[in-house]
Amino acid sequence: MIYAMNGLSGSELNLLQEMLPVSIRDASLSFTVKQSGNLALASAADSDDSIYTVDRLSLICESSTISPEPALIAAAYKSHGRDFASKLEGRFSVCIHDAEKEVLFLARSRPASAPLYFCRDRTSFAFSSSQAALAVLKNLSPDSAAIMKFLAFDGANENPMSFFRDIKLIEPGETLEFNLKSGELSCFSLPEQILPENSDSETLRRIFEDAVRSSVKGIDNAGIFFSGGTDSRAALSVLSSEDLIRKPLSTFSVISEKRRIDETRLINEAVKLGGYRQFSLSIKPEEFFEDLPNLVRIQQSPVSNLSIYAQYKLMRLAALENMGTVIDCQGGDELFAGYPYFFSSFFYEKLKQFDLPGFIFENFAFFRRSMTFYPQILLILQAMPAHVKSLILRKLVKPWMNGELLLRHVGSASAGRWKLCDLSAARRQAVFMGRMPEIAAAAYANALSCKLRCVMPFMDKDMQDAALSVPSDALIHGGESRKIFREALSPLLPEPLRKRKDRLSMWLPENDFLRQAPCVSFMMDISSSESFKSREFWNWRIFEKELRRFCNGGSDRSQDIIRVISCELFLQSIHRKFR
Repeated sequence: MIYAMNGLSGSELNLLQEMLPVSIRDASLSFTVKQSGNLALASAADSDDSIYTVDRLSLICESSTISPEPALIAAAYKSHGRDFASKLEGRFSVCIHDAEKEVLFLARSRPASAPLYFCRDRTSFAFSSSQAALAVLKNLSPDSAAIMKFLAFDGANENPMSFFRDIKLIEPGETLEFNLKSGELSCFSLPEQILPENSDSETLRRIFEDAVRSSVKGIDNAGIFFSGGTDSRAALSVLSSEDLIRKPLSTFSVISEKRRIDETRLINEAVKLGGYRQFSLSIKPEEFFEDLPNLVRIQQSPVSNLSIYAQYKLMRLAALENMGTVIDCQGGDELFAGYPYFFSSFFYEKLKQFDLPGFIFENFAFFRRSMTFYPQILLILQAMPAHVKSLILRKLVKPWMNGELLLRHVGSASAGRWKLCDLSAARRQAVFMGRMPEIAAAAYANALSCKLRCVMPFMDKDMQDAALSVPSDALIHGGESRKIFREALSPLLPEPLRKRKDRLSMWLPENDFLRQAPCVSFMMDISSSESFKSREFWNWRIFEKELRRFCNGGSDRSQDIIRVISCELFLQSIHRKFR
């Protein structure tokens, strides 16, 4: 008998509980569990750290009471064996249990999907979409190396590890095979996708439109997170052009009067023109410090930036308005090199190609448009020897970090944006190992906490394949990023919006926001706590000095401050669970 399960959401676990003899002990208070076998399924269903342990995993594919996806997954396994995951399309986190062969397969799609963690010891093997649930199940402590990499390299967790010792994250495009009889564990990757020929703007627009349409197919009530920028506005145009949703479409926006670029006017104009139901919210600093501990608990990890918080607030608003599905258009900048740091990789690519005229032209063009030397400075840092980069990171960029611990666990500064690579490699890293999986995991956790379904068109496999096939010169030219995609979206966008230079997204004005009195008081209280001072990861005196300088209008440390404060809240939450 073959059993299959697609995803690890709360609703599926409830279905699993109804169909099978499941041994459950209420773990929300004591965090203890009665183990019924050597195989455990743990989940923080609906953001509750309950532990579900079963002696056999099953969503029986012959049953007519379940959705068809598990049956299709089981059929793929029957036909293709261990290569089944390469035959599946779309985004998935999959478990296959072959009861006859006593083999368990865990697989994730290469397009970023729900996270899938596992841990093993001499007596048992456990897996879950929740790293915290596994940590409680196995009584594991936080992983110092993972925390140092998170703090050092801007939040992107680029290694197959979680924030807990002995818990591993199955990477996108990876399949894990566990033999229940012998205990042997093996890992193999899905075959590299064959990218299409260089995609032109017409092809990109068609694939984008298909990705948006498929994300809302058959949905009665849906909303879209609308920032006023190019990606969400183009998706809104696609949804409006056809009768895809039975009920009136709803838009959800974060409005901030202190944003460097206030999009309220653009948002209101688009909503009025389309006749949509409009919902918006303005986040106040006093709300932030009240919500942040809960956000860290939901994410089960430190928070890397405030866009995750903005998404969390919008999902709560959408849930209050009884939305079943929300559309989130994050990911376009990762696919089409929309961030300034991608320019450093583009400049390096020009040097590798010995295209000196192109290198000089693009450098001047970027400076004319942005009036900053950020990518040029980053390129110089990336080109330095590893030990020099590490010294700069420890002494100048992040002086508050524990330098000895960083060297012990991380070594040299050779990961993340500090790594010298061409634009193609930088984009693939962002899509498969860095920011895109982080976006997908954050959206999954936020949506689960609000009992919503979140669809993301830029996570579509065809969308990613087509984007990665675009040559660098079609992406960046004349100091402008995302060039070919802007051309692709031209029939869907007003001309002034398509041509504007500013990159818009769902973000908060972090500097102004964190310098408000409620946030300052909250951060000072955390940095002066005894638990914060006792951590090995940072020198609290230097951090407190940098924090005071920032709060008094000094240099921009907002990203580092958010990561350190949320890391402390994460460690405090773990301490409470194990206490």
